[in-house]
Amino acid sequence: MNATVLRVPVEDATDVSFMARWARTGLWGTPLYFSEALNNWPALYGAAINALAQGLSAALESWRKPLARHDPGKILTDLALSLATGGDCLSDVDRLRAQPQIYGLVASDPTVSRLITTLSTTTPTTTPTATTTCSLTIKAGETATSTTTSTPATKPLATSTAASATTSTANPSEPGKVVAAINTARAAARAHVWALAGDQSPLHGVSKDAPLVVDLDATLVTSHSEKEHARPTWKKGYGFHPLTAFLDHGAEGTGEPLAVLLRPGNAGSNTAADHIEVTRDALEQLPGEFRSGRKVLIRTDSAGGTHEFLNWLTASSKDLSYSVGFPIHGAVEAALPLIPKDGWTFAYNSDGIERDGAWVVDITGMLDLTSWPAGMRVIVRKGRAPPRCAVTHHRC
Repeated sequence: MNATVLRVPVEDATDVSFMARWARTGLWGTPLYFSEALNNWPALYGAAINALAQGLSAALESWRKPLARHDPGKILTDLALSLATGGDCLSDVDRLRAQPQIYGLVASDPTVSRLITTLSTTTPTTTPTATTTCSLTIKAGETATSTTTSTPATKPLATSTAASATTSTANPSEPGKVVAAINTARAAARAHVWALAGDQSPLHGVSKDAPLVVDLDATLVTSHSEKEHARPTWKKGYGFHPLTAFLDHGAEGTGEPLAVLLRPGNAGSNTAADHIEVTRDALEQLPGEFRSGRKVLIRTDSAGGTHEFLNWLTASSKDLSYSVGFPIHGAVEAALPLIPKDGWTFAYNSDGIERDGAWVVDITGMLDLTSWPAGMRVIVRKGRAPPRCAVTHHRC
């Protein structure tokens, strides 16, 4: 890809000389936080942006129309940037189109719309690539150079008796194949950047006692018209009820999106099949050795506190750690008044600092947990906490 795309907050563009050098590097969507970024960040930040962009281009090459001017990977990257800048629909990509000196050539609205139609209805013309590795070299004041190597997939994502190298087939395609190709590119880019990050990688120091934490949570998205799959929600609204999975980077970091399961507004909150699907998709975004075992902890609220979901997490093929909300009713509600006052102990934050005004107690021995996964513990917390977080059961 030859387009140069740069995302620069106005308040950061104070060094004209620096900005001129950075604009020639071709780093897509790179936020600049201080003028020394060109010397300190390009190897890692550039690798992140270019690995993803080139990975998407390789993954979607088979869906590219003959003689197409715009690369599908570039179009999807622009759509993501438009969302990051506050957009909420495809036409908001004009936020980027108005600044070609920053974002490069941006496809028109009809072209963007046609790509979405193509990706959802057309089979690929060739076998998509399975993996893409990228290397990037940038020196202060110079232009970035990169190389890309692709390895063909062992199985084609779709087949067609009428496919050729220059024409697209008209047979219906499964959108899941496109999503799988995109997710493969995302996982490859993430693994590449984490490997370059060294001791700054989320994988650094990960163990059973300090696991990777994947947070699952649903959210409601309002729709103001009858869009596809928009339905009444349990909060008496109207729209969608997606379920998300984010990697927690701790108090000093931010969440890293791993997977999102799109669902209609009337989707159930505690549907085990949905929790299993989004967790499986999230684990696929992690390096292979971190897709099972106690060094990965799945954390969610009481919506995930179902037998089916916990049995899946603790199956021998997964054996994941978990911390899942548990509703206060039935046996738990009956046990609370029986807890002695001296049974409570101070609660601590993950950094080992005592939490002000919060106490916890282990009531595992007061409950019949024979129908739940072996080794599960039930821990109650009291204090100034949100009601839905008042009880948690987990396995360490």
